[in-house]
Amino acid sequence: MSGRLRLAAALGFGGLVVGLVLLSRDAGPLARMDARVELADATPGVLDTLTVRGRRVEASVSGIVVQVGPGDDVWIASDGDAFAFRFDDDAEVEVEDHLLAVGRLRARGGRRWVEVSAWSRVEAEVRPPSGSGL
Repeated sequence: MSGRLRLAAALGFGGLVVGLVLLSRDAGPLARMDARVELADATPGVLDTLTVRGRRVEASVSGIVVQVGPGDDVWIASDGDAFAFRFDDDAEVEVEDHLLAVGRLRARGGRRWVEVSAWSRVEAEVRPPSGSGL
């Protein structure tokens, strides 16, 4: 075997080994693309620290609207922290509304928000115990 052929074989084999190592170590993004994480009753603190890369994160959050705007953001607070949510254009939410929102956690350029797919106002109703005569 000539020197050039040996060198080409060694480089080809080395490239194959490096490629397999990278795929096995960081094939995670390829495998995680289909990974879906569902967070029920998430808090803004959890949403702010969760690693999103390569995963589809669905979350439900219950809280109070503390700010509408700037832009498309609606800030919902729970457990002392607030997080940005983006609703459809026809959603009419106001400050102090108690909402349950479900959507996908998004991140871009250091910013995070939940793209809301479904939401509902939460209204408390107090009923007297049955048989109390009230």
